Amino acid sequence: MKRLLKFMAFAALGAGATTNSSFAADFASEYSISIIGINIGKSEFKTSINDTQYKISGSLNASGIATVFTSTSGNLTASGKLNNNKVLATAFDVKYKDGDKNKRTTLGFSDGNVTKISNTPKPKKKGKWVEVQKSHLNDVLDPMAAILVPAKSFKSVCNNTLKIFDGEMRADFPMRYLRTIPFSAQGYKGDAVTCRASFKPISGYDANKKDINWMRDSGRIEISFAPVGNTGYFAPVAAKIKTRIGMANIRASRFEALTN
Repeated sequence: MKRLLKFMAFAALGAGATTNSSFAADFASEYSISIIGINIGKSEFKTSINDTQYKISGSLNASGIATVFTSTSGNLTASGKLNNNKVLATAFDVKYKDGDKNKRTTLGFSDGNVTKISNTPKPKKKGKWVEVQKSHLNDVLDPMAAILVPAKSFKSVCNNTLKIFDGEMRADFPMRYLRTIPFSAQGYKGDAVTCRASFKPISGYDANKKDINWMRDSGRIEISFAPVGNTGYFAPVAAKIKTRIGMANIRASRFEALTN
């Protein structure tokens, strides 16, 4: 669960509602990450998107009091295709340092299915491990691509299930509409739609792990999305994740178009 939530923090970025017009644009976004009100990290992303493909690059670093306990930092790239209101990932690569350990995950995709998985070091399978089956890797996305959600209106952004594979865990996040709220950050002032999501682990985890079972049964996730310029896509601008140790918050301080 810790691994998947870390990738969700990397992924506090983009989702969508498609249009019929051609477009090409670059966007910059910056996010702060806190838990029980204490700042623990920050992330920055650059997204390039047009009517047929996307590319995302980003970084995540521990900050504030978290630097006393960990030196976690990382960088990622993700790319894929946009085709007929559907997002198709092609590649995902994340390199990060957790304390004194260097880790890397790379994924490859074809037609919506995972075709390549590489983890360094290899994940340790503990307890009552639920193995990832081949069928679990069909029609899925990496943590970044999963939040590019095709929709035709603010409300319909929430009529989706995020199907995520991060290189180890496979999980679904069914969403439903919760509310529409005003939101502002550098480069954006307007409405954001908030979706309530639930966590449904599928495979690649220890079925006896208390944190995962608690998150499945009692956890709460809210994700707020705003439109990404005139591209026809929405992106997360805020997220709240209720965990066993308290509420984690991710919020955009910058959400800005670099080109028109």
